[in-house]
Amino acid sequence: MKESFQTLSSDAQWHSLVHEAQAKAHLHLSEILEHYLVMLLSRFTSRTASLCEAVAPHYLEAMRNDSQQRPKSLRDVGDTCLLLSGLFPGRSNKLAVSADYYIGLGQSAYGEAATHLDTDDHPLFLTLAQRFVSAMDVLMAIRLMGKNSSLLPDTLSAYELSQQYGSQTAKQVVSTHCDSPDSVILSPSGTQHLH
Repeated sequence: MKESFQTLSSDAQWHSLVHEAQAKAHLHLSEILEHYLVMLLSRFTSRTASLCEAVAPHYLEAMRNDSQQRPKSLRDVGDTCLLLSGLFPGRSNKLAVSADYYIGLGQSAYGEAATHLDTDDHPLFLTLAQRFVSAMDVLMAIRLMGKNSSLLPDTLSAYELSQQYGSQTAKQVVSTHCDSPDSVILSPSGTQHLH
């Protein structure tokens, strides 16, 4: 990845980056999901401040909201979880929360958004809930193509993502630090050892 997020301005550039990331992650997203990621990344560059806020209060607020804004509020929570788990997976370590937190909350938010929609967007949000990890993998592959490895998950978190969710990109993160993904061994104290 030769350009920073701030210098990518057109949807065509984001689309090219998403395509490259899919190839690196050995994934093929549906056209609708691919298009959604392009739009999400395009919107992300103008609203990075929202990624610094706590996510759970926004989810609870959206669930209490009985207005027509509920699906949009839930979508925003799902989007934030997807961006944090994909583009900034190392952030969860700093906040002492697991990747499960963002994955579960994001899947739930998209799933709830789908149940409250009677429009053409219903299948999209259902797909986002079901394919959350694949979309996360593509975003993580974008991060992996960049230079800032401090924003990637640590080896243990990546190993857990690869084992629990089948994350292909997390397997790549592990393999950059180990001979094979199976060479991470946990001691009884929970510390990781690489062999």
